[in-house]
Amino acid sequence: MELPDNPKLRKYLLLKALQLRRNSVKLEQYDPMGLKFGKVHAKQVEFHKAGLKHAIRAFFGGNRTGKSIGGGAEDAMHLTGRYPHWWEGRRFDGPVRWWAASDTGESTRDTIQRVLMGGPTEKDWGTGLIPRDAIVGVSKKRGIPDAIDTVEVRHVSGGVSELGFKSYDQGRKKFQGTSKHGVHLDEEPPYDVYRECQMRTADVNGTLMLTMTPLSGMSDVAMLFFGDDFEESSLRYRVLAGWEDNPWLDPETMAELEKDYPANELDARKRGLPQLGAGRIYPFTRDDVVVPTFVIPGRWPRGIGMDFGWNWTAASVQALDEESDTIYIYGEYKQGQKEPVVHAQAIKSYGGIPIVGDPSGNRSSENDGKQVIQLYKDAGLDIKNADNTVAAGILDCYQRYASGRLKIMSHCVQHLAEFDVYRRSEDGKVVKKNDHLMDSKRYCVRNVNHFQVLNRAVYSLGQAAAQHVPADQGMGY
Repeated sequence: MELPDNPKLRKYLLLKALQLRRNSVKLEQYDPMGLKFGKVHAKQVEFHKAGLKHAIRAFFGGNRTGKSIGGGAEDAMHLTGRYPHWWEGRRFDGPVRWWAASDTGESTRDTIQRVLMGGPTEKDWGTGLIPRDAIVGVSKKRGIPDAIDTVEVRHVSGGVSELGFKSYDQGRKKFQGTSKHGVHLDEEPPYDVYRECQMRTADVNGTLMLTMTPLSGMSDVAMLFFGDDFEESSLRYRVLAGWEDNPWLDPETMAELEKDYPANELDARKRGLPQLGAGRIYPFTRDDVVVPTFVIPGRWPRGIGMDFGWNWTAASVQALDEESDTIYIYGEYKQGQKEPVVHAQAIKSYGGIPIVGDPSGNRSSENDGKQVIQLYKDAGLDIKNADNTVAAGILDCYQRYASGRLKIMSHCVQHLAEFDVYRRSEDGKVVKKNDHLMDSKRYCVRNVNHFQVLNRAVYSLGQAAAQHVPADQGMGY
């Protein structure tokens, strides 16, 4: 560039060129490992690494958690082949065929297109995550000002990748056609669009990424990543990111953001959890119900509620502070497809705490005709029938949550995962999915008086003091 003699004009042009250079190397500045700027975004790193083993990944994040930037950076790496030295995720050796999509043509332009290409006008192209020197050609979309249809991106191998921008409002049929090495769905898609994109990537061993704030509640798409069978799926992977996971958000900013959203949206906006609205049975945030882990005083009565089943057997371990009439959930157990003797051994590690179980356990086992509860008794557990009245049990728990008399210790992560998604369907029925610890909880809460009587009768202060969470959980509660 030839510079003029005028010092002020020369300085202006140099600063403008420097700014243009900075704006066109955003991909180089993407630094979730904290190697350049010292701030580690562990959730972005986790999301990228998961691409090695999982064909479908969902980054459930609140607003401003870095989910779209993380997904967009990975898009740009695959399109250009410019993988940083720290990269441990999936790699493609040559040019790729790629889609990026969001809700409408306008929202796609204003969100993921802006992330990847920069501002909406042609002069801004190359100031996003796709470097300016990698953009070979651009074709615009008809009918939507400044919206891009396709971008040709130079790959380091010498070939050219193709990126197409799409929107869900085009309908499922617009997502049919050729195979794609990758699809990035920014914000939650309709279920039929999701399935179509899965098909587009499946036959070429491609990758499907979702980066979304789940404001549509426990939808069919969200249930793929929050349902009972999710943990067993090697196909899908889920990352949950909240404001506290973004190292670039300070406490003051988070406090200001929290003021902007109504309570029923806060878990989705702040933590990336599905917004359940009126369908949520316990409409309380984690801030309302979670307490830090502490050692249970020996004099407090304890009890265990159990829910039986082959797919899942669960237990909620609770203690009662009689002075404040507050129940603390301090232990949990949830395991599937194991024999009763295996479950019993795990429950025994909590000590001789009184147990109540779902009366359905009185039914005969399919294997040997014995009652399920009898199998547990044979394995050394003394289980009494619980009061399992659903409506009354839920009401008991609700009223205790509302009055601050039911708390969950922060280490009970499986219980909290169920608490977040426990809901009613549109016809008002309790959805019987991912609710085993919720059932165990209400059995225990509903029978709290029974535990008080037994604890007073059986345990001395010294004996009860030894009954803390099993040592093999390593938390020292």
